[in-house]
This record gives sequence, structure tokens and C-alpha cells, in this order.
Amino acid sequence: MNLLKKTLNSPIEIYYKGVEFMTLKKDKIYEIFSEVGKKIKGKISKKEVMDIEQILYKNLISKPLNILTFNDINRDLEVKYGVDVKNFIISILINSSEVFNELVKGKIVNKKLFAGLYKKFSKLTIDAKSLYDYPERWRLLTTDLIQSKEKGVTFRSRFVRYDNHIFSFESLPQDYFILINHFIKKLNEVEADPVDKFLAEINKLKNTLVAIENQIKTRQKDKKIR
Repeated sequence: MNLLKKTLNSPIEIYYKGVEFMTLKKDKIYEIFSEVGKKIKGKISKKEVMDIEQILYKNLISKPLNILTFNDINRDLEVKYGVDVKNFIISILINSSEVFNELVKGKIVNKKLFAGLYKKFSKLTIDAKSLYDYPERWRLLTTDLIQSKEKGVTFRSRFVRYDNHIFSFESLPQDYFILINHFIKKLNEVEADPVDKFLAEINKLKNTLVAIENQIKTRQKDKKIR
């Protein structure tokens, strides 16, 4: 749903001042961001944005991400500009485009000054925080289907972590059913939020499985006809 079509009290997930993500009604976003917006008024010009870009480039692009990258960005920004500017910049970069657009709309964020910074560094900042919070979490999974006369059908999977460490394994198709069943059963043990999100994903998975089942049955039917 387009954010502009949401009502004033629509909930949005935001990150603010080093606090973990929280869901707030839209009108509350203006309230908390306007507080820090007042504190940094007149402190960030085009020159400061260019300097901030250099700090972000040094930490996020010129060297590989590591577990301390997010901490380094926070430290460098705070040392040079103080805690209020640091909180403002991090809070902008780590939030979704929905929140960014909402702050632009409320004139808390100057689009001319910050749009380029957001576009270039937001995803990398989010990746850096994910690596800081979950050092072993993976961000990318690829799987190749390998078919040979000797081995039959095998899958070769590669996991890429947020620090770009890669590990891979090769397995038979039936091994994936064991993995899928294992993880789905583990979901049943989760009692805290976000259970609703899990249920939505389980429904998607059910629909995908039904679609795959129908495709396999259709292929088998076609083979018999031939």
C-alpha cells in the first residue's frame, strides 16, 4: 500500500536514537523526530553532508563490512558532530523509504540535502547494523541444481553472511525436506511476536507448495500422454 494513502494513524515500523525497531502510529513519527530536528537545526549544511558522506564511504565502501562497522560509524559521527547529529543521521539511514518520505513530507528532513545520502548509504547501513546485531546471520542464499549420471540430482547451496564470508554444502533433494520440516517445527516453539508475521509466511509457503505440487503433477501427466 502506498504510504500516501495511509491514514494519519497508520502504524509504521521505525528505528530511532539507537532504540530497536518499534511500531508507532504515523503522527508519532513527527513528534519524536521533530525533537531531534530542532536540536540539529542549522548544524547540517551541504558541506557537512559531504563530510558525512566521506565518513560513510570510509566505513561502508572502502573496506569490507565487519562486526564493528556499525559501531565505527556511530563513533566517527559522534566525535565530529555530536550525539544529536549522529542520532539524526543514523535514524534517517536505517529507516525504510516509507519513513524517509514521511519525514520529507513533514519538512523534518530536507530532501535536497539528504536524498542522495539516503540512496547511496541506507542499505549498507542497514547491512552493517544487521551484522553488528547478528554476526552469523546470512544475507544471501543461492542454490544450483547439479545433475550427473554418477550422482544423480544434487543441490549445491552457498550462504553469504553480512561480513561476506561464504560457506557452501552439497546435498540430495530429500535432505532439503528434512531441513524444511526441521525449521517449520521450530517455528511452533516461538511464542513471542512476531507470530502473526510467521503465520503469514507459513500461508505463503503453503500456497507455494500447492503450486509446485500441481506443476509436478502436470509434468507427470504430460509424460504419460507422450
